[in-house]
Amino acid sequence: MHKPSLVFSSSTTKTKASSPQPTISNSKHHQLVPLRKPEHADSSIDGKASFMKEVVSSFPEIKSSKTLGSTKAHSENNRSIITTATPLKNSSKSTNNNSELFNHSFTFESPKKNTTTSSLSSSNDLESSDKKRKLDQASTSSLSSSPGWKTKPSKKLKDTFSSISDEKKPFSHKEVKPKSKKTKFIIGVTGGDFMEKGEVVNIIKKLSKNSEYECVEIGGSDCEKFTHLVCLDEDPKKTLKLIYSIALNIPILKSSWLYESDKASYFVSESEFYITKYLRKRPNGGVLKDKRCFVLRGDNVSFPSPEICERFIELCGGSIVEKITQANIIITTSTSKELEYIIPRHDISSLPIYPVVKMRWIVDVVDKQQLLDTKEYRDEYYYSAECITKEKEILAQTVPSHIACLRLTSTLDCTSQLIPLYADKKVVTLGRAATDVDHVIDTPNSKQNPVISRIHAKIVQIQENNSQNEEKVIRWKLIDSSSNGTFVNNTKVKEAFLMNGDIIAFGHNKANVAVGEKVPFVQTKCIYVFETEEVVNTEDVQKEKEELKKENEKMRQEIQRLRETHIKTAMSNMQKEKEIIRLQNLVLQNQRKDALEFPFNHKLYIIDTNVLVERLHILKNLLEKVNCSCVIPQTVISELDKLKLRKDMCGIKARDAIRFLEESFEKGKYDNLYGQQSHQTLNGMEDGGVQSQSADDHIINCCLYFKDKVLKRKEKNHELILLTYDRNMRIKSGINKIYAPSNFE
Repeated sequence: MHKPSLVFSSSTTKTKASSPQPTISNSKHHQLVPLRKPEHADSSIDGKASFMKEVVSSFPEIKSSKTLGSTKAHSENNRSIITTATPLKNSSKSTNNNSELFNHSFTFESPKKNTTTSSLSSSNDLESSDKKRKLDQASTSSLSSSPGWKTKPSKKLKDTFSSISDEKKPFSHKEVKPKSKKTKFIIGVTGGDFMEKGEVVNIIKKLSKNSEYECVEIGGSDCEKFTHLVCLDEDPKKTLKLIYSIALNIPILKSSWLYESDKASYFVSESEFYITKYLRKRPNGGVLKDKRCFVLRGDNVSFPSPEICERFIELCGGSIVEKITQANIIITTSTSKELEYIIPRHDISSLPIYPVVKMRWIVDVVDKQQLLDTKEYRDEYYYSAECITKEKEILAQTVPSHIACLRLTSTLDCTSQLIPLYADKKVVTLGRAATDVDHVIDTPNSKQNPVISRIHAKIVQIQENNSQNEEKVIRWKLIDSSSNGTFVNNTKVKEAFLMNGDIIAFGHNKANVAVGEKVPFVQTKCIYVFETEEVVNTEDVQKEKEELKKENEKMRQEIQRLRETHIKTAMSNMQKEKEIIRLQNLVLQNQRKDALEFPFNHKLYIIDTNVLVERLHILKNLLEKVNCSCVIPQTVISELDKLKLRKDMCGIKARDAIRFLEESFEKGKYDNLYGQQSHQTLNGMEDGGVQSQSADDHIINCCLYFKDKVLKRKEKNHELILLTYDRNMRIKSGINKIYAPSNFE
C-alpha cells in the first residue's frame, strides 16, 4: 500500500483562479484530493510554506523526505512548487517530562498570526468549523483526470482529516492554554555584560509584539514576579535573580532560547533550552520542612538582607519564629559583634543548643535544594569564649533573679537544662511544641519515642495568705495536660503543689499507669528537681536582705583587696610596720611646733610623691633657698615605702629619695625640711577638710591644715604651694583653694 504524498500543482495561466492548489495523490485510487486554501494564507511562497507547515504537522503518515524537497520558485513559468514545512522544534516528548518539575504552568502557546482579522482564535467553535470545512471540501471536490474517485472519502482518510487541528504547536513546554486572557509572562535576565543584556531586551520587546500574548514584559527588580529567567552566562553566577528563580521553581533557560525565537519570529518551545542542573525533583513540603528559623539582625547587615533570607526560608518550606528560644536553626546576617539576642545554650558545655549558621547556608540550600550540613557554615563567633563571656555579663545586668526553678538532675542531653520561675510570671507552659510553650522539654529521640506531648504541663503561681500573720506566700502548682503523664516523686499526678526538693519527671513510655499510682522508676530523660525558697512580701525583710547583701559585698571586696596586697608585697607585715615606724620616728625628731614663726615673705611647699621620684633635685634646690620651707606628708613616705620594692627604674628612684630623706633627717642637714606629724591633718569634713578615701585626699587634708591652722595666723605674705605632677591632684587642689602650679621647674 502506497502512502499519500503532498504536492503543489499549478496551471500555466496567471489568473487569480488558477493559483496553485495543494492536492493529495493516492496511487491506489489514482485520484487527487484538492484542499481549500485557508483564508489567512498568503499568495506568496512564504504563505504557502506556512500553510504546508500546518498540513504536514496534521499528517503524521506523510514522509516529507520522499515527497517534499527544497523550496524553489520559478518566476518565469510558475509551473511547479515543492516546499518544506517542518516545525522549528518538536518537543512533545521532552516537554511532558520536564514540565512535571515545575509547580506552575509557564508556557507560550503560539505566535501571533500576521493577519488583518482576529477571527482565527483558539476557541473550540472555530476549530470545529475549520475541521468541518476541510472535510466538506475534500468530500465534494473531484478531478476529471482521475477516474474512479468516490464521492465519499474512506474511513481512514476521514480519520486523517479529522486529526487536522492546531493542537500540535512547535513551541509549548506544557500543552495547556492560559486560564485567562490576562495571563502575564515576565522574563527576567541575569548575567552577561551591558551589550548582551541590551540585545536580549530588544529581542524580547520585538517578540512580544508578534505574540498572541499581549502581556509579555521584561523582568525588573521584583524577582518574585518572574515566570521565566534567561541566563546569559554559560556557568550562571549566584545572583539574587537566580536564587529567587530556583526558590520559586520557575524555568531557568539558556540565552539561545531567545536567539532561536528571534530567528523564528516567535517564542519557541522552552523545553530544549532548560539549564539541566536546575531541573531537580523537590521533596514534599520543601527542603526546610519542620525547620524553625530565627534570623539575627544587626547594624552591619550584609547582602542579601534579613527580609530576603526569611523569604527564602518560607519558599523552601521552613517557618519563621518570633522568639529565638522557639527556633531550631539560627541564621546570622550581620558582621557586627554587638549582641542583641542571647543564644540559648547548654549550661554544662556552654555550646548553643541549636546550630548558629551564616547567611551563606540558606543561599546554598536554595541553590542545591538540599538540606546541607550546618557544621561547615556555623558562625564561629557565637561559639567563642568571648561571646559566651559577653552574654553572661549582659544576663547578669538584665535578667532578674528567679525565685524558683526546675533544674535537670543529670547531664542528659535534654533541651532545657534550667527552667526559671519568676515572680512576675504567673503561668509557665512546658512541652515539645516550640511555638506554643515557654520552655521546650525534649530529647533527641523524641520522634522515635514520643514521651513528651506538644503542650505537656503548666506551672501556675498561686499566692496564699499565711495563717499566722498577714504575709503572703507564693506557691507553685503543677497541672498535667499530657497523654504520657507527669510524675512527682515517681507518682503520677494530674495536679500537685510542688515542694522544695521534689523530683519531677515528664513523660513515661508506659501509658497504662493510673493517676495516683506509684512506679519504681520513670522511663524518661526529662527529670528535674524543684528548687525554691519561701518569699515573704514584706518591706522589712526586703530591706534586711538588701543590707545583708551590701555588707557581704563589702566584706568580700575587703578580703579580695587584702589578698591582692599580700600577693603583691614581698615583705611581711612585721617588716613593713618596723620600716614605717622607723621613718615616722625620724620625721618626729625633726618636727617643729605649730607656733613656729616663719620669716617674712615666707613660702611653704608641700611635696608630692611623684616630685620626689621624678625630680628630686627640685627639693634640693628649694631647701637651699632662704625664704621657703618644705613639708613631706606621711602619705608620701608610705607611698615611697611601697614603690621601693619595684624592680624597675621607678623603684630605683624611690630608693634614692628615701636615702636622701633619711640622711637629711638623721643629720639635720636642712633646717627648713619638715615632716608631717600625726596630728597635723584635718579629720574629714567635720574639721573643714575632705573625706579621706585615697592617698590624694590625705595630702589635701595636710595642705588644708597648714593653710588654715598655721599660715592663717601669720602675715598675709605667707603662701602655701603644693608641688605635684598629678593632674587630678591639681584639680582637687583648685577646688579647695590650694595653689598648685602646673609648671614649677
